[in-house]
Amino acid sequence: MARVQLRGVSRKDHFVNKVKEALSNMQPGSWLLGGGWNNDFWGGELPMASWIDAITPHNPVWLTRMDGHMGLANSLALNVAGISNNTVDPEGGSVVRNSVGDVSNFCTVVEIDFQFTLKKTEVALSTSYVTFFFSHICVSFALEKRTKNILIDSLISMSSLAEPTGLLIDSAMTHVLSCIPEVSVEERREALLRASDHALMRGVTTVVDFGRYFPGASPELSWEDLSDVYRWADLSGKMKIRVCLYFPMETWPRLHELIKQAGRKLSQWIYLGGMKSFADGSLGSNSALFHEPYVDEPSNHGLQVADTDMLYNMTLSSDKAGLQVAIHAIGDRANDLILDLYKSVASKNGVRDRRFRIEHAQHLAPGTAARFGEQEVVASVQSNSEMGVQWISPHTTADLFLGNFGGIINTKGRVLWNAIGHAMYWDLSSCFTEGGFFLEYARPNLCLVSGFKDVALGPSPDHLLDDADSATKKLGVGRAHGGSYLFHSLLAGNAQLALGSDWPVADINPLGSIKTAMKRVPPGWENAWISSECINLNDALNG
Repeated sequence: MARVQLRGVSRKDHFVNKVKEALSNMQPGSWLLGGGWNNDFWGGELPMASWIDAITPHNPVWLTRMDGHMGLANSLALNVAGISNNTVDPEGGSVVRNSVGDVSNFCTVVEIDFQFTLKKTEVALSTSYVTFFFSHICVSFALEKRTKNILIDSLISMSSLAEPTGLLIDSAMTHVLSCIPEVSVEERREALLRASDHALMRGVTTVVDFGRYFPGASPELSWEDLSDVYRWADLSGKMKIRVCLYFPMETWPRLHELIKQAGRKLSQWIYLGGMKSFADGSLGSNSALFHEPYVDEPSNHGLQVADTDMLYNMTLSSDKAGLQVAIHAIGDRANDLILDLYKSVASKNGVRDRRFRIEHAQHLAPGTAARFGEQEVVASVQSNSEMGVQWISPHTTADLFLGNFGGIINTKGRVLWNAIGHAMYWDLSSCFTEGGFFLEYARPNLCLVSGFKDVALGPSPDHLLDDADSATKKLGVGRAHGGSYLFHSLLAGNAQLALGSDWPVADINPLGSIKTAMKRVPPGWENAWISSECINLNDALNG
């Protein structure tokens, strides 16, 4: 397998040329992997398989977007994965398709039930119109007011007109990922050593790793890394940085049993943190879940990538077992959903120092920022977005307590800054009976830490730099400016803000994230984006 780095590419022809260069000396049938692309850099147009099909007739290609929630496959990779016009979107994911244009000639209207569901495609009828959605297609039919029932007998045939573009979102990515040869244990071990060196160069000595886990991925991957990589490095004396590990929430019984047997601290290098899950996707992939639709895609509110009841039951069980829970939520609707869920779980299980976390807390509805403080939820946020070494999970965090930025843990053991991804900063001994060093990670977005005790937010200051332009295009000026990266508002509501980087999605450099949280000036801008949400140096360090 070969790899291509697409971070910073700002033109379509450069994108294609990068792929072409990477193909040199590749054997037919070998996979070309890579990513880091950001379509906002070249005006917003999403790449398609047709961009690269002519130069990749003999090699399957998979290229992930910089946020890890979307990827591009060439046509050969789509064929290998069995993706065709008839592929149904999986729960929590989407196969992006071409527009089918005018489909009115393909539909027949007859009388049937007033409302029905066809292969997860809702058909809703009002007194004058019926509208249905198939994938990303929205079709409306004018009806007589007296018409009560309809049947669209050609709905399924319409799907054959909507060809996949090559883009897969969230859980739909597993179609292709399951076909890519597994990276060897030796390669993963080497990646850990290289990633550790990279982190140490930035002064980062501890990271929080959420594992190779995303909606639809196998929950075993994180456990394989614990046994095959981390424990190998620990036993062979090759660990260079301390790690706090989170695992897919569906595996909570397994982590609970391991902690009962071995404790949270497996060694001076490895700490067992808690459970991780997802509520939605990302803004850049139009899969973050919002109350209102995307301005640039009026029929799309985003994706809820986990069933609410299942997520509630897993959170309830994890919390009852004493495990900390961190859930990814970017859109305003996703954040409200998780805050409601956390409130219900806390009420059911009773008072304790649980420190729930929301990873990102990126876009909030009016009044939601105050809920973090009220519920003592940690906001784990991020502001920068630079790709680093790509193996250590798409959701990695780190804290600093040595090196040039040493002393970031105060005399009470409270972590004051998490450089990599989403760290929480508390007196850890109050959270776990074993004491010792522990740092939590919140995931891309900064992590707020001032006031919450039970819920942790984690927005990354650095994501802000990438989203300043795209948020306005996708959400409109009012929503983007009124609810994005509300660092100051969260602190004003006594929320615990935990700042992180979300490396490798964002840069691992903590100094850059501190600057971003304070200044909020994206590249090429003269003034701050939403200056009222800037925070001071002391608050940034505490985050």
